[in-house]
Amino acid sequence: MVVFPRHERVRKREREERNESVKGGSCEQVSQRKFSESERFLAIESIKKKAADKAHLGQLIDVIVSANWRCRAPSTAQSYQRANQRRMEWMKGMGMDSGPEALILYLANQTEFVGASSLATTSAAYKLVNGSLGEAFNQIIADIVNARRREEALVRKPPKILSEKEIDQIVNVNMSIGDRKSERDCFLTLLSFKVMLRASEAAELRWSDLSLENGLLEMKLTSSAVSKITREAMEKAGIQDARHHDLRRSSANALQGQGMDIDQIRRRGRWKSQKGLARYLVDRPEAQGLKSVERAEPESEAGEAEEFCSALIDHDYL
Repeated sequence: MVVFPRHERVRKREREERNESVKGGSCEQVSQRKFSESERFLAIESIKKKAADKAHLGQLIDVIVSANWRCRAPSTAQSYQRANQRRMEWMKGMGMDSGPEALILYLANQTEFVGASSLATTSAAYKLVNGSLGEAFNQIIADIVNARRREEALVRKPPKILSEKEIDQIVNVNMSIGDRKSERDCFLTLLSFKVMLRASEAAELRWSDLSLENGLLEMKLTSSAVSKITREAMEKAGIQDARHHDLRRSSANALQGQGMDIDQIRRRGRWKSQKGLARYLVDRPEAQGLKSVERAEPESEAGEAEEFCSALIDHDYL
């Protein structure tokens, strides 16, 4: 039996990790210490004044201050905190405050060292603690991130899309080894593909297939361990340069190829929005029904469609 993430024990662990992430002071103290210049801080100060003469409301302030961190997964919160810390250290070294102008200068400086995803994380982390920016600032930030993303697209290898034949190959090769570890690795890889698990989700699975006389053995895997296990399982099957996240991407594309609509795939894969899912999908003629539709026109008139499909094959979209 497999217990999926968001079970009560997982939520308890998340609460413990969030508490650990703000050690050294309450959430309110951390906010005041690092981000006292933000509009969000000013709003919270206004709320505190409102509750100042009502002692029984004072305990709610910490709940309000820490809500922006508590509503996020621990891994996301920690990533944002690290991004904010790096930004603040750079600004301090430059003798700047942490206003939006300094943020944009920092992002421009970072384009030489990090990718678009890291830049977007830095921007999101800033907005989390400082509130929204003006339209002009948001546009400048979007331009910086998109420009970096375009530069990456020119040199980045296209993401790996595994076929179901390759998944079968992974299963067969690893199962043929015949030891318990290879069977576990095979199961983890296959489950990640079928359920479109993120590495962090797979790391929270509870393994009950290994039993002891006095109960069940729970195996604790980190997300990095999961990524390593699945990568090695794929390499054993001769599939190189594939990552754990490619299993999630490949499964989404396989479902699209089978005719499942976008919203069904989104719900099944636990994407928050269709826009987030869209970045994982490639254009596939079979998703449009081209392979299953009989040609009504003479073969000589179908050349354009055949040329289109051939171009997709040549570019590894099929």
